[in-house]
Amino acid sequence: MKRNVKGFVLGFIAACLMITPMIAFADTIQVTLNAVNIKLNGEQAAVKGQSYTLNDGTIVPYSLNYNGTVYLPIRKVSELVGKDIAYDGQSSTISISDKKTDNEEQDAVSEDTKDLKTGEKEDALDNTSNTDNAQAECGLAVVNEFWKELNTSGIQVNRVVGYLDGKQCNMLTSKKDLIDFSGTAPSLYKIKYSNKVITEMTLISPDVTDTVKVNAQTNSIEGVKASYNISSNAVCYEIKMSTDGTFGGYAVYSGYVKAGCKIYLYETNGAKGYDIILMDRSSL
Repeated sequence: MKRNVKGFVLGFIAACLMITPMIAFADTIQVTLNAVNIKLNGEQAAVKGQSYTLNDGTIVPYSLNYNGTVYLPIRKVSELVGKDIAYDGQSSTISISDKKTDNEEQDAVSEDTKDLKTGEKEDALDNTSNTDNAQAECGLAVVNEFWKELNTSGIQVNRVVGYLDGKQCNMLTSKKDLIDFSGTAPSLYKIKYSNKVITEMTLISPDVTDTVKVNAQTNSIEGVKASYNISSNAVCYEIKMSTDGTFGGYAVYSGYVKAGCKIYLYETNGAKGYDIILMDRSSL
């Protein structure tokens, strides 16, 4: 895709190369936007035709090709290689530096609070800790779709789509390969997430596997092996299977559990009764 780009391209090139301002350009120059794939250490960072979004919502290109030379935005390159970048408008200086370690960040907090009174200092540190804890949440999820994706910082993570505690969810993970999802059933995950980003994800094994003996509502199930009490707030998911026997995802299910269904029961909250049911009706 070719476009005529004026002032933006000039600023873009200057920022990428950090060269002295040029005296004159033609009034119109012709460039090609996002014409290349970009890889970092063998991992796909951007694909042809892909742009990215700045924190203020502005959509900008990953790359442009001008007169046979490809230019990349210096901010995005810095993010991809794990560097911090800052711009000083007064001195027209771009600064690129290594990211701070956890110890350095803690030292910065200590430095910021060293002049406070003892009580104020403790409150400042406690508030920082409480904020982190308040944002952390846990839940139980089933996964329908799972793929790799770049987050807003250009880091490759995963997109998880499915159900969390009986409600549809669509969230990113904090890093790539957080789970090894192969699309098999049953698969129930205990997850920890913060600000709608999954930080931990652990596969849970079912406590019981059985076949339903007679039709029943989900408050009590009679199986071939035994009878099972079901929690009043239990969530039941139907396992969708395609005609060729491959996994087709989950759907929230309400109603009677039919005889002949294979069921997987989980007791996850320590209360009386099983609170998660995964039901496979494909054997009917």
